[in-house]
Amino acid sequence: MPASLDKPISSLVDGMMPRIAMMTAGVVIAAILVVAGDVLLDRDLLYKYAPDLTVVGWMRKAVTASVALLFFLALRPSDASRRAVFGEPRVATIVAVTTFCMAVMLILSAIAVATIPHEIGNLVREGKPLSIKTEVVFVIALGFLLHTAWVGRHLVDPRFFGISPRLAIWGMFGVAFLIVMEEMSWGQHWIGWEAGEVFAANEQNETNLHNFATHRFEAVYYTTAFFLFVILPWAWPRAPHPRLAPLAVFVPPPGLALAGVALSGLWYNDWNIVPYQIWFFLGLLVAADLMRTMTGTWRLSGLFMIALIVGTQALFLMLGGGMEDGHEFSEVREFLIAMLVAVYALLLNGRIRRWVAAPVPR
Repeated sequence: MPASLDKPISSLVDGMMPRIAMMTAGVVIAAILVVAGDVLLDRDLLYKYAPDLTVVGWMRKAVTASVALLFFLALRPSDASRRAVFGEPRVATIVAVTTFCMAVMLILSAIAVATIPHEIGNLVREGKPLSIKTEVVFVIALGFLLHTAWVGRHLVDPRFFGISPRLAIWGMFGVAFLIVMEEMSWGQHWIGWEAGEVFAANEQNETNLHNFATHRFEAVYYTTAFFLFVILPWAWPRAPHPRLAPLAVFVPPPGLALAGVALSGLWYNDWNIVPYQIWFFLGLLVAADLMRTMTGTWRLSGLFMIALIVGTQALFLMLGGGMEDGHEFSEVREFLIAMLVAVYALLLNGRIRRWVAAPVPR
């Protein structure tokens, strides 16, 4: 074993005690807020209700913003440990196009809720244009991941706690495959069969598992996407602990987080759910931190994205009641996640191809 790997993982924890303390404080405060809502207002963690703009609601926002700040300070990389935002011109171009597409989707959503709120559902529900596009984009991502797995089929080292790179790539493919099949209800959206008695308790009478616990699935899905495409690329250091270093090839470039912060928006009937409020404020802080490290047009892009998320969020909270279902923007968010997965798969494909062509010395 290389000498660098003799360093125990506990040494990483010992050097991060102040950050761990801030993270713990944030978790405790958020937990108290959730329990208080349950006891005083009889609302569970994932209860969906109309946006609370009362004094109590604004107090809740102040607390969640404070928790987001604690998380931000706990995770924020030092200037000395930051990675290059893009690394190469090709990545910058891909991220620029992705950020532009995210901004366009936020703008279109704002226009729709201001002009045709009752028609949004006819554009985003299962079998409708946006839902179909989400599934198609996921299939494109599967294509990239499948090709990446083939290119990297001989990769064995470096291992992350015994897991080889090729196994990790196949694992990503498997997860993406399960998500897209669940999204299309294992073909029901395309072929149109009846779900059957086994799925009678399914909230949307579809042949899938996630709608047996829609709110819980959404919480896991949206939070995982937020951390994978916003927090991880932004917070990952240039020189991670040796035992974590094998993961570096799979971590998105920091610039992708600027596009990913769009996931912090698009809340309406989910707005008062504590974790989602925290992700909203945390996303804004991450965007501001990224903007500080950028120059020129990119700094202006960061400023525009922050203004766009805040402005559209205010619009959604004011006019979102005009939507027929109230959860239409969840479908828009899932389209944004599909785009991020496809872009990540494209970037990973390029990395693995270069890695195979010129292996990194170990």
